[in-house]
Amino acid sequence: LEQLSLPRSAAAAFHSSLSSSMAFITGGLGGLGMLASHELAMAGKDQVVATSRSGRPSSMPPQLLQLMSAMQAQCPHYMVKADGSDGAVMYDTLQAFCRPGFLTEQAVTLGDVIDATKRQLDDMPESLVKPTLETMEKIQKEMVSTSKTQVAVAQFGATVSASDKQEIKDREDEVAELITKLKEKASGKGVAAIKDISKTSSALAKQVTDLGVKVRNITVPTALAIPQRKMGVGEAIVHAAGVLQDGLMVPNIQKAP
Repeated sequence: LEQLSLPRSAAAAFHSSLSSSMAFITGGLGGLGMLASHELAMAGKDQVVATSRSGRPSSMPPQLLQLMSAMQAQCPHYMVKADGSDGAVMYDTLQAFCRPGFLTEQAVTLGDVIDATKRQLDDMPESLVKPTLETMEKIQKEMVSTSKTQVAVAQFGATVSASDKQEIKDREDEVAELITKLKEKASGKGVAAIKDISKTSSALAKQVTDLGVKVRNITVPTALAIPQRKMGVGEAIVHAAGVLQDGLMVPNIQKAP
């Protein structure tokens, strides 16, 4: 990777390889970092990874938000909550995003998580009850957050549509019910046989930890005529809660406070 420096005031330095298709920008969620992301996207990068301590755009005027939206329509854009001064964190983040097929081809929908949890609930091993409960509680928190228009404007750079809100509302009761059942199971009220559960590509990710990864605005490839599509709100909620498909957990990324 070749490192280029932007003004220190933006804490932005982007790494790119002349032969690589990925751009990696530390401090890339401020104004100058977003300008750099836009230029790299327009130059043909296949994906742009931006990190910051908050993991989300900060204090950007409407013009820059529009620029960000245009950039995200051009190529996948990942926003990662990570401390750029921590070498180990940066190394792990780079390693993760250099893996072929990472995230862009592994979108998990809200329905996938709910359905997989329902299927596994009765026979779920005790060791998985607590992490699954924590995951569902994170998803519930993200659902509440995303359904608030003002929060959506700040985090997505756009409003959440009526259909998006309805999708969230339709799933709220299911998530709440699963949380109740998982709490009962965690407290010993639920009795179930302990079995080994084989993992499948559509199953709820195991060993979920608080990754602090925020990837609300990425795009994913599809088989449609258009080369990419933006993630749906349900997929964004799940990714914001730190749920990835099996084998795609990101190690050691700085945890949210």
